[in-house]
Amino acid sequence: MAMPVVVRSSRPMSAAGSSFPIMDLDIDFKCPECGSLVKATVAEVARQATKRCRNGHSIRLVDQGGGARKAQRAMDDLDRALKRFGK
Repeated sequence: MAMPVVVRSSRPMSAAGSSFPIMDLDIDFKCPECGSLVKATVAEVARQATKRCRNGHSIRLVDQGGGARKAQRAMDDLDRALKRFGK
């Protein structure tokens, strides 16, 4: 069963002159065992890391289809295109 995920960033949304670091975004989700809040970054999802909730349940993060890496590549491509456009 898919769990709802909330994505937050503690960094400013506009990084003038550089690509937005998708991999640094924070993700909040609920432990499927006990429902406690678990925090991870998109980079941890891309690495398919294992996290533990505050009650000690082990949660394997899965990047289905490589979406985390694809999103960062898309942002990097956009950044390069905008830099070329400005020349």
